[in-house]
Amino acid sequence: MASPSSLWSQLQERLILWQLGGESELFRHLNLLRLSQNDQNIASLGLDEAKYFHFYQTCFMLEGVSFVFLAPVGFYGFKFYKALKQQNLDPKVVKNRMVRLLLCGVPTLNLFLFNAYRRFLHTLTCEKTLERKYAQEIREMKRRKRELEKA
Repeated sequence: MASPSSLWSQLQERLILWQLGGESELFRHLNLLRLSQNDQNIASLGLDEAKYFHFYQTCFMLEGVSFVFLAPVGFYGFKFYKALKQQNLDPKVVKNRMVRLLLCGVPTLNLFLFNAYRRFLHTLTCEKTLERKYAQEIREMKRRKRELEKA
């Protein structure tokens, strides 16, 4: 049986692969640098690189968690809507379904808004320096990608 730490690292690798499609070129480049290292540890590249990588990795995980919590919110919202549309309204049922909807919906909304703030409004101090540091490599990566698409 595999150890829990290896299962966790395999899950993290899978999540990073899913994340790569929607992230910036800098994140993809840092991932390639991380994979080129033998130990596959982002901290070996530098403190700024690790901070940037973990920041956007955490953003992606928060997006996933808020997406998972949307299922119960949708379910309780549908049940609440059905309770409101009944001919004979039972106030206990409506109140019960409204409380359940709020208990799931408010934390999910808070998590989503916190993540949106982190991703779109909060900028890391090291992000601009990393973009300048790896600008040449990123341009080269984009050029190779265009050449592969043409071929």
